[in-house]
Amino acid sequence: MNAERLLAHFERISEAPNETARLRRFILDLAVRGKLVEQDPDEAPSAHNLDELRKQKDLAYSVEGLRARKPITAIRPTELWFNFPHSWMLCSFDDALVIVSGVTKGQRISSGETSVDVPYLRVANVQRGWLDLSEVKLIAVRASDVDRYRLANQDILMTEGGDWDKLGRAAIWRGEITCCIHQNHIFRLRIPSDSILPEWVVLYANSDCGRRFFEDSSKQTTNLASINLTQLRSCPIPLPPLAEQHRIVAKVDELMALCDQLEAARQQREQCRERLVAATLQRLNQPAEDPASFRKDASFALQVLPSLTTTPAQIKQLRQTILNLAVRGKLVEQDPEDEPAEELLAWIAADRKLLSSAKSRNQSASIHRLPIEANPYSLPCNWAWVRFGDIMYSRDGERVPVSKDERSRLAKNYDYYGASGVIDKIDGYLFDKPLLLIGEDGANLLNRSTPIAFIARGQYWVNNHAHVLDGISEEFLRFMELSINATDLSPYVTGTAQPKMNQAKMNSIPIALPPLAEQHRIVAKVDTLLALCDQLEQQLSQADQQRRRLLEAVLAEALLEPEKTLEAVYA
Repeated sequence: MNAERLLAHFERISEAPNETARLRRFILDLAVRGKLVEQDPDEAPSAHNLDELRKQKDLAYSVEGLRARKPITAIRPTELWFNFPHSWMLCSFDDALVIVSGVTKGQRISSGETSVDVPYLRVANVQRGWLDLSEVKLIAVRASDVDRYRLANQDILMTEGGDWDKLGRAAIWRGEITCCIHQNHIFRLRIPSDSILPEWVVLYANSDCGRRFFEDSSKQTTNLASINLTQLRSCPIPLPPLAEQHRIVAKVDELMALCDQLEAARQQREQCRERLVAATLQRLNQPAEDPASFRKDASFALQVLPSLTTTPAQIKQLRQTILNLAVRGKLVEQDPEDEPAEELLAWIAADRKLLSSAKSRNQSASIHRLPIEANPYSLPCNWAWVRFGDIMYSRDGERVPVSKDERSRLAKNYDYYGASGVIDKIDGYLFDKPLLLIGEDGANLLNRSTPIAFIARGQYWVNNHAHVLDGISEEFLRFMELSINATDLSPYVTGTAQPKMNQAKMNSIPIALPPLAEQHRIVAKVDTLLALCDQLEQQLSQADQQRRRLLEAVLAEALLEPEKTLEAVYA
Protein backbone atom coordinates (compact mmCIF):
# COMPACT_ATOMS: atom_id res chain seq x y z
CA MET A 1 0.00 0.00 0.00
CA ASN A 2 1.69 3.18 -1.26
CA ALA A 3 -0.67 5.94 -0.18
CA GLU A 4 2.30 7.33 1.77
CA ARG A 5 3.87 8.28 -1.56
CA LEU A 6 0.81 10.34 -2.34
CA LEU A 7 1.13 12.18 0.95
CA ALA A 8 4.87 12.71 0.50
CA HIS A 9 4.29 14.53 -2.81
CA PHE A 10 0.98 16.04 -1.76
CA GLU A 11 1.97 19.71 -1.66
CA ARG A 12 3.89 19.65 -4.95
CA ILE A 13 1.09 17.91 -6.81
CA SER A 14 -1.58 20.26 -5.48
CA GLU A 15 0.40 23.27 -6.78
CA ALA A 16 -1.02 22.58 -10.25
CA PRO A 17 -4.12 24.82 -10.53
CA ASN A 18 -6.25 22.24 -12.35
CA GLU A 19 -5.17 19.14 -10.47
CA THR A 20 -6.49 19.81 -6.97
CA ALA A 21 -10.02 18.70 -7.87
CA ARG A 22 -8.67 15.45 -9.29
CA LEU A 23 -6.51 14.96 -6.24
CA ARG A 24 -9.58 15.32 -4.03
CA ARG A 25 -11.40 12.68 -6.06
CA PHE A 26 -8.44 10.34 -5.81
CA ILE A 27 -8.33 10.69 -2.03
CA LEU A 28 -11.93 9.43 -1.98
CA ASP A 29 -10.99 6.63 -4.35
CA LEU A 30 -8.15 5.48 -2.11
CA ALA A 31 -10.47 5.66 0.88
CA VAL A 32 -13.21 3.42 -0.52
CA ARG A 33 -10.67 0.85 -1.72
CA GLY A 34 -9.18 0.51 1.75
CA LYS A 35 -5.85 2.06 0.76
CA LEU A 36 -5.90 5.29 2.74
CA VAL A 37 -5.48 3.91 6.27
CA GLU A 38 -4.08 0.64 7.57
CA GLN A 39 -6.38 -2.21 8.54
CA ASP A 40 -6.15 -3.31 12.18
CA PRO A 41 -5.86 -7.11 12.40
CA ASP A 42 -7.25 -6.97 15.95
CA GLU A 43 -10.51 -5.47 14.74
CA ALA A 44 -13.35 -7.85 14.16
CA PRO A 45 -14.86 -7.86 10.68
CA SER A 46 -17.94 -5.73 10.05
CA ALA A 47 -20.17 -6.10 13.08
CA HIS A 48 -23.36 -7.11 11.30
CA ASN A 49 -23.98 -9.74 8.69
CA LEU A 50 -26.41 -9.15 5.86
CA ASP A 51 -29.38 -10.70 7.65
CA GLU A 52 -28.95 -8.37 10.64
CA LEU A 53 -28.65 -5.32 8.40
CA ARG A 54 -31.78 -6.26 6.52
CA LYS A 55 -33.75 -6.84 9.71
CA GLN A 56 -32.84 -3.38 11.00
CA LYS A 57 -33.74 -1.85 7.65
CA ASP A 58 -37.11 -3.65 7.49
CA LEU A 59 -37.89 -2.56 11.06
CA ALA A 60 -37.13 1.05 10.15
CA TYR A 61 -39.52 0.86 7.19
CA SER A 62 -42.21 -0.47 9.53
CA VAL A 63 -41.62 2.22 12.18
CA GLU A 64 -41.88 4.95 9.55
CA GLY A 65 -45.07 3.42 8.14
CA LEU A 66 -43.48 2.77 4.76
CA ARG A 67 -44.39 -0.10 2.49
CA ALA A 68 -41.77 -2.82 2.48
CA ARG A 69 -40.25 -3.39 -0.95
CA LYS A 70 -39.40 -6.66 -2.59
CA PRO A 71 -35.73 -7.44 -1.89
CA ILE A 72 -33.35 -7.07 -4.81
CA THR A 73 -30.93 -9.76 -5.94
CA ALA A 74 -28.00 -10.13 -3.56
CA ILE A 75 -24.78 -8.37 -4.56
CA ARG A 76 -21.82 -10.64 -5.35
CA PRO A 77 -18.19 -9.51 -4.88
CA THR A 78 -17.49 -10.37 -8.53
CA GLU A 79 -19.89 -7.58 -9.55
CA LEU A 80 -17.60 -4.97 -8.06
CA TRP A 81 -14.83 -3.59 -10.30
CA PHE A 82 -12.28 -3.09 -7.53
CA ASN A 83 -10.90 -5.10 -4.63
CA PHE A 84 -11.34 -4.23 -0.97
CA PRO A 85 -9.89 -5.68 2.27
CA HIS A 86 -11.11 -9.11 3.38
CA SER A 87 -12.31 -7.67 6.70
CA TRP A 88 -14.90 -5.58 4.87
CA MET A 89 -18.41 -6.73 3.96
CA LEU A 90 -20.18 -6.13 0.66
CA CYS A 91 -23.88 -5.23 0.58
CA SER A 92 -26.26 -3.07 -1.43
CA PHE A 93 -27.87 0.24 -0.58
CA ASP A 94 -31.14 -1.69 -0.28
CA ASP A 95 -29.64 -4.01 2.35
CA ALA A 96 -28.64 -1.24 4.71
CA LEU A 97 -30.59 1.96 3.95
CA VAL A 98 -34.15 3.21 4.03
CA ILE A 99 -34.52 5.02 0.71
CA VAL A 100 -37.48 7.22 -0.18
CA SER A 101 -38.20 9.85 -2.79
CA GLY A 102 -39.49 13.34 -1.98
CA VAL A 103 -42.59 15.45 -2.51
CA THR A 104 -43.74 16.16 -6.05
CA LYS A 105 -43.99 19.82 -6.95
CA GLY A 106 -47.33 21.09 -8.15
CA GLN A 107 -49.43 18.35 -6.56
CA ARG A 108 -53.11 19.18 -6.26
CA ILE A 109 -54.42 19.79 -2.74
CA SER A 110 -58.20 19.46 -2.40
CA SER A 111 -60.24 22.15 -0.72
CA GLY A 112 -60.97 19.89 2.26
CA GLU A 113 -57.29 19.36 3.06
CA THR A 114 -55.05 21.63 5.11
CA SER A 115 -51.90 22.84 3.39
CA VAL A 116 -48.79 24.39 4.90
CA ASP A 117 -45.78 26.15 3.39
CA VAL A 118 -42.49 24.54 4.38
CA PRO A 119 -38.90 24.91 3.21
CA TYR A 120 -37.77 22.23 0.78
CA LEU A 121 -34.51 21.20 -0.85
CA ARG A 122 -34.03 21.18 -4.62
CA VAL A 123 -31.29 19.56 -6.71
CA ALA A 124 -29.39 22.86 -6.69
CA ASN A 125 -29.16 22.67 -2.87
CA VAL A 126 -27.41 19.28 -2.89
CA GLN A 127 -23.81 19.52 -4.04
CA ARG A 128 -21.15 16.83 -4.00
CA GLY A 129 -20.28 16.50 -0.32
CA TRP A 130 -21.95 19.70 0.90
CA LEU A 131 -25.25 21.56 0.95
CA ASP A 132 -25.76 24.96 -0.66
CA LEU A 133 -28.42 26.57 1.55
CA SER A 134 -27.96 30.11 0.27
CA GLU A 135 -31.42 29.93 -1.33
CA VAL A 136 -34.04 27.59 0.12
CA LYS A 137 -37.54 27.98 -1.27
CA LEU A 138 -40.96 27.19 0.19
CA ILE A 139 -43.47 24.68 -1.11
CA ALA A 140 -47.13 24.12 -0.27
CA VAL A 141 -47.84 20.52 0.88
CA ARG A 142 -50.57 18.72 2.74
CA ALA A 143 -50.13 19.10 6.45
CA SER A 144 -50.50 15.33 6.76
CA ASP A 145 -47.46 14.82 4.48
CA VAL A 146 -44.99 16.95 6.43
CA ASP A 147 -43.89 14.21 8.83
CA ARG A 148 -43.57 11.77 5.93
CA TYR A 149 -41.02 13.94 4.13
CA ARG A 150 -39.43 15.75 7.09
CA LEU A 151 -35.64 15.45 7.10
CA ALA A 152 -33.89 14.15 10.20
CA ASN A 153 -30.39 14.83 11.40
CA GLN A 154 -27.80 12.60 9.65
CA ASP A 155 -30.08 11.85 6.68
CA ILE A 156 -28.23 11.43 3.41
CA LEU A 157 -29.52 13.37 0.40
CA MET A 158 -28.76 12.18 -3.11
CA THR A 159 -29.70 13.78 -6.43
CA GLU A 160 -31.60 11.84 -9.06
CA GLY A 161 -29.75 13.48 -11.95
CA GLY A 162 -30.25 15.95 -14.77
CA ASP A 163 -27.03 17.27 -16.25
CA TRP A 164 -24.13 14.83 -15.88
CA ASP A 165 -22.62 16.77 -12.98
CA LYS A 166 -25.89 16.44 -11.04
CA LEU A 167 -26.05 12.65 -11.18
CA GLY A 168 -25.77 10.97 -7.78
CA ARG A 169 -24.46 13.93 -5.81
CA ALA A 170 -24.61 13.13 -2.09
CA ALA A 171 -24.43 15.21 1.09
CA ILE A 172 -25.47 14.91 4.76
CA TRP A 173 -28.35 16.82 6.31
CA ARG A 174 -27.47 18.06 9.79
CA GLY A 175 -30.70 19.78 10.77
CA GLU A 176 -29.67 23.18 9.45
CA ILE A 177 -33.32 24.28 8.91
CA THR A 178 -36.30 23.45 11.09
CA CYS A 179 -39.01 21.32 9.47
CA CYS A 180 -37.40 20.98 6.05
CA ILE A 181 -38.45 18.46 3.38
CA HIS A 182 -37.11 17.45 -0.04
CA GLN A 183 -38.55 17.26 -3.53
CA ASN A 184 -38.93 14.12 -5.64
CA HIS A 185 -35.72 14.70 -7.65
CA ILE A 186 -33.79 14.04 -4.43
CA PHE A 187 -33.61 10.70 -2.64
CA ARG A 188 -33.44 10.54 1.13
CA LEU A 189 -31.25 7.75 2.50
CA ARG A 190 -31.66 7.01 6.21
CA ILE A 191 -29.35 4.65 8.13
CA PRO A 192 -31.12 2.45 10.70
CA SER A 193 -27.96 0.63 11.78
CA ASP A 194 -25.38 1.97 14.24
CA SER A 195 -22.65 0.09 12.37
CA ILE A 196 -22.65 2.46 9.37
CA LEU A 197 -21.53 6.10 9.35
CA PRO A 198 -23.46 8.46 7.04
CA GLU A 199 -20.10 10.05 6.20
CA TRP A 200 -18.94 6.70 4.85
CA VAL A 201 -21.97 6.37 2.56
CA VAL A 202 -21.55 9.91 1.25
CA LEU A 203 -17.83 9.43 0.81
CA TYR A 204 -18.45 6.26 -1.21
CA ALA A 205 -21.26 7.77 -3.33
CA ASN A 206 -19.14 10.78 -4.27
CA SER A 207 -16.03 8.72 -5.06
CA ASP A 208 -15.19 7.62 -8.58
CA CYS A 209 -16.20 4.09 -7.59
CA GLY A 210 -19.71 5.19 -6.64
CA ARG A 211 -20.00 7.59 -9.55
CA ARG A 212 -19.04 4.83 -11.96
CA PHE A 213 -21.99 2.76 -10.77
CA PHE A 214 -24.42 5.65 -11.23
CA GLU A 215 -23.07 6.46 -14.68
CA ASP A 216 -23.21 2.82 -15.81
CA SER A 217 -26.70 2.24 -14.38
CA SER A 218 -28.38 5.53 -15.23
CA LYS A 219 -30.86 6.27 -17.96
CA GLN A 220 -29.01 8.48 -20.41
CA THR A 221 -29.95 10.93 -23.14
CA THR A 222 -27.93 13.70 -24.76
CA ASN A 223 -26.06 15.49 -21.94
CA LEU A 224 -28.57 14.14 -19.38
CA ALA A 225 -28.56 11.19 -17.00
CA SER A 226 -30.78 10.04 -14.14
CA ILE A 227 -31.20 7.10 -11.78
CA ASN A 228 -34.46 5.73 -10.45
CA LEU A 229 -35.20 4.23 -7.07
CA THR A 230 -34.72 0.64 -8.21
CA GLN A 231 -31.29 1.40 -9.66
CA LEU A 232 -30.25 3.25 -6.52
CA ARG A 233 -31.31 0.36 -4.28
CA SER A 234 -29.06 -2.00 -6.23
CA CYS A 235 -25.91 0.11 -5.76
CA PRO A 236 -23.18 -2.05 -4.15
CA ILE A 237 -21.26 -0.62 -1.20
CA PRO A 238 -18.41 -2.21 0.77
CA LEU A 239 -18.58 -1.75 4.54
CA PRO A 240 -15.42 -1.59 6.67
CA PRO A 241 -15.56 -2.27 10.42
CA LEU A 242 -17.04 0.73 12.23
CA ALA A 243 -13.74 1.73 13.84
CA GLU A 244 -12.05 1.71 10.44
CA GLN A 245 -14.87 3.82 9.00
CA HIS A 246 -14.11 6.41 11.67
CA ARG A 247 -10.39 6.35 10.82
CA ILE A 248 -11.05 6.66 7.09
CA VAL A 249 -13.49 9.54 7.51
CA ALA A 250 -11.07 11.35 9.83
CA LYS A 251 -8.20 10.86 7.37
CA VAL A 252 -10.29 12.10 4.46
CA ASP A 253 -11.30 15.17 6.47
CA GLU A 254 -7.66 15.81 7.31
CA LEU A 255 -6.53 15.55 3.67
CA MET A 256 -9.43 17.62 2.35
CA ALA A 257 -8.60 20.33 4.89
CA LEU A 258 -4.99 20.17 3.71
CA CYS A 259 -6.24 20.51 0.13
CA ASP A 260 -8.18 23.59 1.20
CA GLN A 261 -5.10 25.10 2.84
CA LEU A 262 -2.82 24.34 -0.10
CA GLU A 263 -5.36 25.65 -2.58
CA ALA A 264 -5.82 28.84 -0.54
CA ALA A 265 -2.05 29.29 -0.30
CA ARG A 266 -1.66 28.70 -4.05
CA GLN A 267 -4.40 31.20 -4.83
CA GLN A 268 -2.82 33.74 -2.49
CA ARG A 269 0.54 33.31 -4.24
CA GLU A 270 -1.13 33.67 -7.62
CA GLN A 271 -3.01 36.80 -6.54
CA CYS A 272 0.22 38.31 -5.27
CA ARG A 273 1.95 37.49 -8.56
CA GLU A 274 -1.01 38.91 -10.49
CA ARG A 275 -0.78 42.18 -8.58
CA LEU A 276 2.98 42.43 -9.12
CA VAL A 277 2.71 41.64 -12.81
CA ALA A 278 -0.21 44.06 -13.28
CA ALA A 279 1.65 46.84 -11.47
CA THR A 280 4.82 46.23 -13.48
CA LEU A 281 2.98 46.14 -16.82
CA GLN A 282 1.00 49.25 -15.92
CA ARG A 283 4.23 51.09 -15.16
CA LEU A 284 5.53 50.08 -18.58
CA ASN A 285 2.30 50.97 -20.39
CA GLN A 286 2.26 54.40 -18.75
CA PRO A 287 5.96 55.22 -18.89
CA ALA A 288 7.70 58.15 -17.29
CA GLU A 289 8.54 61.06 -19.57
CA ASP A 290 12.18 60.88 -18.56
CA PRO A 291 13.80 58.33 -20.96
CA ALA A 292 16.45 57.37 -18.43
CA SER A 293 13.85 56.62 -15.74
CA PHE A 294 11.78 54.61 -18.16
CA ARG A 295 14.76 52.54 -19.35
CA LYS A 296 15.51 51.77 -15.71
CA ASP A 297 11.89 50.68 -15.14
CA ALA A 298 11.88 48.61 -18.33
CA SER A 299 15.19 46.93 -17.50
CA PHE A 300 13.90 45.97 -14.05
CA ALA A 301 10.59 44.74 -15.45
CA LEU A 302 12.15 42.53 -18.10
CA GLN A 303 14.42 41.01 -15.45
CA VAL A 304 11.69 40.17 -12.93
CA LEU A 305 8.71 39.38 -15.18
CA PRO A 306 9.97 35.94 -16.25
CA SER A 307 10.07 34.78 -12.62
CA LEU A 308 6.66 36.31 -11.82
CA THR A 309 4.86 35.15 -14.95
CA THR A 310 3.17 31.83 -14.21
CA THR A 311 0.03 31.78 -16.35
CA PRO A 312 -0.67 31.99 -20.11
CA ALA A 313 -2.83 35.07 -19.48
CA GLN A 314 0.13 36.89 -17.92
CA ILE A 315 2.34 35.98 -20.87
CA LYS A 316 -0.34 37.30 -23.23
CA GLN A 317 -0.32 40.59 -21.29
CA LEU A 318 3.48 40.68 -21.50
CA ARG A 319 3.36 40.19 -25.28
CA GLN A 320 0.90 43.05 -25.64
CA THR A 321 3.04 45.30 -23.45
CA ILE A 322 6.08 44.60 -25.61
CA LEU A 323 4.11 45.62 -28.72
CA ASN A 324 2.77 48.74 -26.99
CA LEU A 325 6.29 49.83 -26.04
CA ALA A 326 7.53 49.16 -29.55
CA VAL A 327 5.02 51.42 -31.29
CA ARG A 328 5.52 54.23 -28.74
CA GLY A 329 9.25 54.43 -29.34
CA LYS A 330 10.02 53.10 -25.85
CA LEU A 331 11.59 49.76 -26.69
CA VAL A 332 14.86 50.85 -28.30
CA GLU A 333 16.83 54.09 -28.15
CA GLN A 334 16.53 56.65 -30.93
CA ASP A 335 19.59 57.37 -33.07
CA PRO A 336 19.93 61.03 -34.09
CA GLU A 337 21.79 59.86 -37.20
CA ASP A 338 18.69 58.04 -38.53
CA GLU A 339 16.93 59.63 -41.47
CA PRO A 340 13.66 61.04 -40.08
CA ALA A 341 10.30 59.55 -40.91
CA GLU A 342 9.70 62.42 -43.40
CA GLU A 343 12.29 60.85 -45.72
CA LEU A 344 10.54 57.51 -45.46
CA LEU A 345 7.17 59.10 -46.27
CA ALA A 346 8.59 60.56 -49.47
CA TRP A 347 9.86 57.12 -50.49
CA ILE A 348 6.48 55.51 -49.71
CA ALA A 349 4.62 58.15 -51.76
CA ALA A 350 6.84 57.55 -54.80
CA ASP A 351 6.54 53.77 -54.45
CA ARG A 352 2.74 53.92 -54.16
CA LYS A 353 2.59 56.04 -57.30
CA LEU A 354 4.62 53.48 -59.24
CA LEU A 355 2.55 50.56 -57.94
CA SER A 356 -0.70 52.35 -58.75
CA SER A 357 0.42 53.12 -62.31
CA ALA A 358 1.61 49.57 -62.90
CA LYS A 359 -1.78 48.19 -61.85
CA SER A 360 -3.76 50.93 -63.69
CA ARG A 361 -5.36 52.06 -60.44
CA ASN A 362 -6.13 55.53 -59.15
CA GLN A 363 -4.89 54.92 -55.64
CA SER A 364 -3.72 58.24 -54.20
CA ALA A 365 0.00 58.62 -53.67
CA SER A 366 -0.27 61.63 -51.33
CA ILE A 367 0.36 61.15 -47.61
CA HIS A 368 -1.20 63.47 -45.05
CA ARG A 369 0.28 63.88 -41.59
CA LEU A 370 -2.24 63.71 -38.75
CA PRO A 371 -2.97 67.09 -37.19
CA ILE A 372 -1.44 67.51 -33.75
CA GLU A 373 -4.81 67.47 -32.01
CA ALA A 374 -5.54 64.04 -33.54
CA ASN A 375 -2.32 62.44 -32.29
CA PRO A 376 -3.15 59.61 -29.85
CA TYR A 377 0.04 60.21 -27.82
CA SER A 378 3.39 61.97 -28.11
CA LEU A 379 6.19 60.44 -30.18
CA PRO A 380 9.95 60.86 -30.51
CA CYS A 381 10.83 63.92 -32.57
CA ASN A 382 11.88 62.03 -35.72
CA TRP A 383 8.66 59.92 -35.89
CA ALA A 384 5.44 60.84 -37.70
CA TRP A 385 1.71 60.20 -37.23
CA VAL A 386 -0.02 59.00 -40.43
CA ARG A 387 -3.08 57.04 -41.47
CA PHE A 388 -2.59 53.35 -42.23
CA GLY A 389 -4.21 53.63 -45.65
CA ASP A 390 -1.81 56.42 -46.71
CA ILE A 391 1.33 54.29 -46.33
CA MET A 392 0.08 50.86 -47.49
CA TYR A 393 -0.94 49.51 -50.87
CA SER A 394 -4.16 47.46 -50.92
CA ARG A 395 -4.37 44.29 -53.01
CA ASP A 396 -7.81 43.26 -51.81
CA GLY A 397 -9.09 43.27 -55.39
CA GLU A 398 -6.91 40.25 -56.17
CA ARG A 399 -8.49 37.99 -53.53
CA VAL A 400 -10.66 35.08 -54.67
CA PRO A 401 -12.79 33.00 -52.27
CA VAL A 402 -13.11 29.27 -52.94
CA SER A 403 -15.85 27.28 -51.19
CA LYS A 404 -14.99 24.47 -48.81
CA ASP A 405 -16.78 21.97 -51.02
CA GLU A 406 -14.78 23.05 -54.07
CA ARG A 407 -11.51 23.00 -52.13
CA SER A 408 -12.18 19.43 -51.05
CA ARG A 409 -11.85 18.34 -54.69
CA LEU A 410 -8.58 20.17 -55.33
CA ALA A 411 -4.96 19.13 -54.89
CA LYS A 412 -3.42 20.35 -51.61
CA ASN A 413 -0.30 22.16 -52.88
CA TYR A 414 -0.51 25.77 -51.67
CA ASP A 415 -1.60 27.46 -48.45
CA TYR A 416 -5.13 28.91 -48.47
CA TYR A 417 -5.41 31.87 -46.05
CA GLY A 418 -8.44 33.17 -44.18
CA ALA A 419 -8.97 35.80 -41.48
CA SER A 420 -6.75 34.11 -38.87
CA GLY A 421 -4.13 32.31 -40.95
CA VAL A 422 -3.89 29.18 -43.07
CA ILE A 423 -7.20 27.30 -43.08
CA ASP A 424 -6.67 24.86 -45.96
CA LYS A 425 -4.59 23.89 -48.98
CA ILE A 426 -5.45 24.50 -52.63
CA ASP A 427 -4.10 23.61 -56.09
CA GLY A 428 -3.05 27.12 -57.16
CA TYR A 429 -1.80 30.45 -55.84
CA LEU A 430 -2.64 34.14 -56.26
CA PHE A 431 0.39 35.75 -54.59
CA ASP A 432 4.10 35.01 -54.80
CA LYS A 433 5.74 37.49 -52.42
CA PRO A 434 5.62 38.37 -48.71
CA LEU A 435 2.49 40.40 -47.97
CA LEU A 436 0.75 41.61 -44.84
CA LEU A 437 -2.62 39.97 -44.15
CA ILE A 438 -5.10 41.48 -41.67
CA GLY A 439 -8.30 39.73 -40.62
CA GLU A 440 -11.36 41.45 -42.08
CA ASP A 441 -14.08 39.77 -40.01
CA GLY A 442 -14.69 37.32 -37.20
CA ALA A 443 -14.66 37.34 -33.39
CA ASN A 444 -10.85 37.44 -33.36
CA LEU A 445 -11.03 41.14 -34.26
CA LEU A 446 -12.23 41.79 -30.72
CA ASN A 447 -11.08 38.88 -28.53
CA ARG A 448 -7.60 38.65 -30.16
CA SER A 449 -7.11 35.00 -29.37
CA THR A 450 -4.56 34.93 -32.22
CA PRO A 451 -2.65 37.80 -33.92
CA ILE A 452 -4.94 39.76 -36.24
CA ALA A 453 -2.07 40.76 -38.56
CA PHE A 454 0.49 38.33 -39.97
CA ILE A 455 2.94 37.97 -42.86
CA ALA A 456 2.18 35.42 -45.60
CA ARG A 457 5.18 34.08 -47.49
CA GLY A 458 5.85 31.81 -50.43
CA GLN A 459 3.14 31.05 -52.98
CA TYR A 460 -0.36 31.14 -51.52
CA TRP A 461 -4.04 31.94 -51.99
CA VAL A 462 -6.12 34.41 -49.92
CA ASN A 463 -9.90 34.45 -49.56
CA ASN A 464 -12.08 37.51 -48.99
CA HIS A 465 -11.91 37.32 -45.16
CA ALA A 466 -8.40 38.82 -44.93
CA HIS A 467 -7.18 42.19 -46.19
CA VAL A 468 -4.05 41.92 -48.37
CA LEU A 469 -1.50 44.76 -48.02
CA ASP A 470 1.74 45.49 -49.85
CA GLY A 471 4.49 47.95 -48.89
CA ILE A 472 7.96 49.19 -49.69
CA SER A 473 9.75 46.16 -48.18
CA GLU A 474 9.20 43.04 -46.11
CA GLU A 475 10.93 44.75 -43.16
CA PHE A 476 8.45 47.61 -43.44
CA LEU A 477 5.56 45.13 -43.51
CA ARG A 478 6.93 43.52 -40.33
CA PHE A 479 6.71 46.83 -38.49
CA MET A 480 3.16 47.37 -39.80
CA GLU A 481 2.32 43.87 -38.57
CA LEU A 482 3.34 44.62 -34.99
CA SER A 483 1.71 48.08 -35.18
CA ILE A 484 -1.69 46.59 -36.04
CA ASN A 485 -1.29 43.85 -33.43
CA ALA A 486 -0.52 46.53 -30.83
CA THR A 487 -3.64 48.53 -31.72
CA ASP A 488 -7.04 48.24 -30.07
CA LEU A 489 -9.21 47.69 -33.14
CA SER A 490 -12.60 47.96 -31.42
CA PRO A 491 -13.16 51.60 -32.65
CA TYR A 492 -12.68 50.38 -36.24
CA VAL A 493 -14.88 47.29 -36.04
CA THR A 494 -18.59 47.32 -36.92
CA GLY A 495 -21.08 44.74 -35.64
CA THR A 496 -20.90 42.53 -32.57
CA ALA A 497 -22.57 39.28 -33.64
CA GLN A 498 -20.53 39.42 -36.89
CA PRO A 499 -17.58 41.77 -36.26
CA LYS A 500 -16.09 43.29 -39.41
CA MET A 501 -13.35 45.82 -40.21
CA ASN A 502 -13.86 47.11 -43.73
CA GLN A 503 -11.14 48.70 -45.81
CA ALA A 504 -12.20 52.28 -45.08
CA LYS A 505 -12.12 51.68 -41.31
CA MET A 506 -8.76 49.93 -41.52
CA ASN A 507 -7.27 52.72 -43.63
CA SER A 508 -8.24 55.30 -40.99
CA ILE A 509 -6.15 53.67 -38.21
CA PRO A 510 -3.46 56.09 -36.93
CA ILE A 511 0.07 54.68 -37.25
CA ALA A 512 3.15 55.94 -35.38
CA LEU A 513 5.87 55.74 -38.04
CA PRO A 514 9.54 55.73 -36.98
CA PRO A 515 12.57 56.09 -39.28
CA LEU A 516 13.20 52.95 -41.31
CA ALA A 517 16.47 52.14 -39.51
CA GLU A 518 14.70 52.34 -36.15
CA GLN A 519 11.92 50.10 -37.48
CA HIS A 520 14.53 47.44 -38.13
CA ARG A 521 15.91 47.77 -34.60
CA ILE A 522 12.40 47.65 -33.11
CA VAL A 523 11.42 44.55 -35.06
CA ALA A 524 14.64 42.79 -34.04
CA LYS A 525 14.05 43.68 -30.37
CA VAL A 526 10.42 42.58 -30.50
CA ASP A 527 11.47 39.25 -32.06
CA THR A 528 13.95 38.71 -29.23
CA LEU A 529 11.44 39.53 -26.49
CA LEU A 530 8.60 37.53 -28.05
CA ALA A 531 10.99 34.57 -28.32
CA LEU A 532 11.47 34.97 -24.55
CA CYS A 533 7.69 34.81 -24.17
CA ASP A 534 7.68 31.62 -26.23
CA GLN A 535 10.28 30.16 -23.87
CA LEU A 536 8.18 31.15 -20.85
CA GLU A 537 5.13 29.44 -22.36
CA GLN A 538 7.18 26.33 -23.05
CA GLN A 539 8.52 26.30 -19.49
CA LEU A 540 4.99 26.63 -18.10
CA SER A 541 3.80 23.80 -20.31
CA GLN A 542 6.73 21.58 -19.31
CA ALA A 543 6.16 22.28 -15.61
CA ASP A 544 2.47 21.43 -15.95
CA GLN A 545 3.28 18.24 -17.82
CA GLN A 546 5.81 17.21 -15.19
CA ARG A 547 3.28 17.78 -12.41
CA ARG A 548 0.72 15.74 -14.32
CA ARG A 549 3.22 12.90 -14.86
CA LEU A 550 4.08 12.99 -11.18
CA LEU A 551 0.41 12.89 -10.26
CA GLU A 552 -0.25 10.02 -12.68
CA ALA A 553 2.68 8.04 -11.29
CA VAL A 554 1.70 8.66 -7.67
CA LEU A 555 -1.94 7.76 -8.30
CA ALA A 556 -1.11 4.63 -10.25
CA GLU A 557 1.40 3.53 -7.63
CA ALA A 558 -1.00 4.17 -4.78
CA LEU A 559 -3.69 2.03 -6.41
CA LEU A 560 -1.85 -0.58 -8.40
CA GLU A 561 1.58 -0.64 -6.72
CA PRO A 562 3.52 -1.04 -10.00
CA GLU A 563 7.20 -1.92 -10.14
CA LYS A 564 8.06 1.43 -11.73
CA THR A 565 9.31 4.08 -9.33
CA LEU A 566 8.56 7.78 -9.33
CA GLU A 567 12.10 8.52 -10.44
CA ALA A 568 11.00 7.45 -13.93
CA VAL A 569 8.88 10.57 -14.10
CA TYR A 570 12.00 12.71 -14.33
CA ALA A 571 13.97 10.45 -16.68
